[in-house]
Amino acid sequence: MDCGACVTICPWKVITIEEDWTVSLDNSKCPPGCSICVHCCPVRALAAEEEEL
Repeated sequence: MDCGACVTICPWKVITIEEDWTVSLDNSKCPPGCSICVHCCPVRALAAEEEEL
């Protein structure tokens, strides 16, 4: 869908919109346990990875 709702809410700039309007993720910037973007996605297009103990 690439609506961008997750881009505006992410304080770590993990998610960006490219010039062609596609959404890109840089998971290396995402802190463990964060799932703000997952909860704000109106179509539930994102999922958080589970942490291994």
